[in-house]
Amino acid sequence: MTGTWHGFFVSEIIIKRRHNLIVIAGLINQKKQPTQVYFLKGYTEELLSHMLKRPIRVEVQTVYSPRDVLFKWI
Repeated sequence: MTGTWHGFFVSEIIIKRRHNLIVIAGLINQKKQPTQVYFLKGYTEELLSHMLKRPIRVEVQTVYSPRDVLFKWI
């Protein structure tokens, strides 16, 4: 994921398992072209589904600035 989506993710990559489905989620930068994001999403789902022999879903949400992702723990 990090090599294919180089420079896109502004947060950690979250991996979840729902029954037989593996969901990969994260926040990406909004400044990228939507067509490039759609291509990478489909490419990653197909490649990982073929390698892992189970359905994979990639869920991404966009943020305008990486500063929007900062959390302050008290």
